[in-house]
Amino acid sequence: MYNYFMKALIVVDYQYDFADPKGSLYWPEGETLKDGIEKKVKEYRENNLPVVYTMDWHPENHCSFDIWPPHCVQNTRGAEILLDLNQADYIVKKGVEVDWDSYSGFNRQSDAQPLEDWLKEHNVDEVEVCGLVKQYCVDATYQDALKHGFKATIIEELVK
Repeated sequence: MYNYFMKALIVVDYQYDFADPKGSLYWPEGETLKDGIEKKVKEYRENNLPVVYTMDWHPENHCSFDIWPPHCVQNTRGAEILLDLNQADYIVKKGVEVDWDSYSGFNRQSDAQPLEDWLKEHNVDEVEVCGLVKQYCVDATYQDALKHGFKATIIEELVK
C-alpha cells in the first residue's frame, strides 16, 4: 500500500481487433501507438507508478454487435491485449455482460472490483489515459475518471 498520492496510467483497449489492420474493428493507424504506449508504460514502471489496462471482453452474443461488427470476443485472438500483460497492475474487463455495453473502464462489470475503488485503494488521485478509440472508450474512461473525482488527462499523442 502506498502512503502518498500518485498518478496512474490507464491504457484503454489496446487489443488486436482495434489495433491490428487485420482486426474486425480496426481503427486507422491504431498500430502506430504501440511503441509510444510501451515507452509510457516503461516510464510508469520505472517510477513505481501503477499501470491499468482496460479491455473489451465480450460474450459471443454481446448487444454491441447490433451496432458494431463482432469484436474482442472472450478467449479469441481479437480480444488479446497487444502489450505485455506483466506490466499491468490491474486489468479491467468491460462489456462482459450480454445485454449491457460499456465504453468506460470505470463501469462496474460483474463481480470485479470497480476501477475507482482499486485506484483509491492504491492512493491514486490522478490518471493519464491513452489507447483506443479516442471518441468512444478513451473519452468515456476520461469523463468517468473526472466524475469519480480524479484529476485526468488524455495523452493526445497516444490516442487515435
